[in-house]
Amino acid sequence: MRRVAQAQQADGTVLWGIVEADFTARTGLTGQDVQLAVEAAPDHDVHYTNPSPHIEALFINPWHQGYTAHPRFAEAAAAVLDASGIGHAELDRLEPASQFVGNSRFWTAYVDFIDATLKAARERLTAEQLALLDSQAADPRRLHHGATYWHFIVERLLPIFLRGPGQALRAHRFDVTERDAKLNGHQRRLREMKDVAHRTKSAWMYSCWLHYRNLYLLQVAGKKWCETHLAAISKPEVHFE
Repeated sequence: MRRVAQAQQADGTVLWGIVEADFTARTGLTGQDVQLAVEAAPDHDVHYTNPSPHIEALFINPWHQGYTAHPRFAEAAAAVLDASGIGHAELDRLEPASQFVGNSRFWTAYVDFIDATLKAARERLTAEQLALLDSQAADPRRLHHGATYWHFIVERLLPIFLRGPGQALRAHRFDVTERDAKLNGHQRRLREMKDVAHRTKSAWMYSCWLHYRNLYLLQVAGKKWCETHLAAISKPEVHFE
């Protein structure tokens, strides 16, 4: 991110982002789709979207989804957030997922935030913790070309940044209608319930969502998957923004 940021013009109107090679396959969005969404909401510093709406339906945030995808991810993420001074309470905050593009005002502040976070963490983490974070154990099936834990942690830091150092930036969220249309009825209702809980800060609605979500996962993911993962992602209480 820093290499690309340094290569961009200082003009704050230039918007850019970094995506994976299979971005269109994963999100259903073309470059033109993103451009049209950006043009529909001018005068913003960053435009973001959720390319995986089913994750919003089934997990309180992308961190919890990571618990089910990457071995020892909860341990690694908590270590980094605590060592950087952010605090591991962020792991249990109700929030959306995102992909994003932004102008130089956003990217300068965001890259500085990432650099500061990782520098502070590396200075305070133990040798054992650093060995885990620098390893490829987070990607045992090599679905991400042997990425280390740092990759999966950094890609989840945007909401923390926007609530903190980036709170003065103008942010715009846009929807991925093609992916939204593929949600089944249960996933759609689950996402709506979670959105209401998030918007109203309702512990009662969150509890309703949690019980419904767990029953749904038991049916679609199976007993074995639930025995492995459900306890880690079923927090009786969460932090609201």
